[in-house]
Amino acid sequence: MNKLLLLIASILLTTLTLQAQTGAEVFENKCVSCHVKMPPEGMGQRGTPAHREAMMKMKAPPMMKVAMKVKMAHQSKEAFVAFVTDYIQNPSKEKVLCNPKAVEHFGLMPAIGKTMTAQERVQIAEWMYDTFSGQKTCSACTSCSSESKKKEMKCGQGKCGGK
Repeated sequence: MNKLLLLIASILLTTLTLQAQTGAEVFENKCVSCHVKMPPEGMGQRGTPAHREAMMKMKAPPMMKVAMKVKMAHQSKEAFVAFVTDYIQNPSKEKVLCNPKAVEHFGLMPAIGKTMTAQERVQIAEWMYDTFSGQKTCSACTSCSSESKKKEMKCGQGKCGGK
């Protein structure tokens, strides 16, 4: 009887621990093996040796850049979360939002979301949205500092679009 109670308590504790996981913990457990949180030093200066070196060290785009590009296409939190939760389960070239060179360089993301619970997928998407809430354009860019410039920039155009 005591062993049964211990087993039940262990299962409940494990379940509660998994449910208590935050989006940041999901990032650390599931995403950080490929994605860094922020762009490394030198990433803002495309074409420089520092940029090339940083690109060669990364397995995938920085999560801040991913969130920024998703927010350009899906500005509401609900739309952002829906896109991210779908994309991480079913990535495809048709769903890639911009910069085909990133797919060329890094390859298409594997369907890592299929190894995650529905709760983890939502947690990581909400964490991305909330963590990078002020990053709708790249912080290193000076050419799009005015609101009118930000609105006219499209993915793949100019410094903020990844070229």
